[in-house]
Amino acid sequence: AVAGVAVLGSIVNGQLSVALAHRLHQLGIPQSFISLVLTAVTTGTFTTKAAKAISHSNHGLQEIVNKILDAAQGAATHGIDLALYTAGALMAASAVVAVVTMRRRAQRPEL
Repeated sequence: AVAGVAVLGSIVNGQLSVALAHRLHQLGIPQSFISLVLTAVTTGTFTTKAAKAISHSNHGLQEIVNKILDAAQGAATHGIDLALYTAGALMAASAVVAVVTMRRRAQRPEL
């Protein structure tokens, strides 16, 4: 179970990083800022000082920050969706293996 959680967590984290970096690149965000955003999103190090600076900044910057936040939410959603689909597929495969194993055991004659 622990290994499964670790694998699913790495899927979410990997998809979050890759999808977010791709989307930020599409938005035209410079690579140096993409690295900062990825670090903030994956480690949760967005400070209150940064939040205050953004709230008091001009409309253009707030628009860019909103696009970045939307991209981060979309990437996280995609990663979680992929992890849940993977978990569901593994559960279905486990159920099939269990049913096949039980049928073979039930069909085997007793010694």
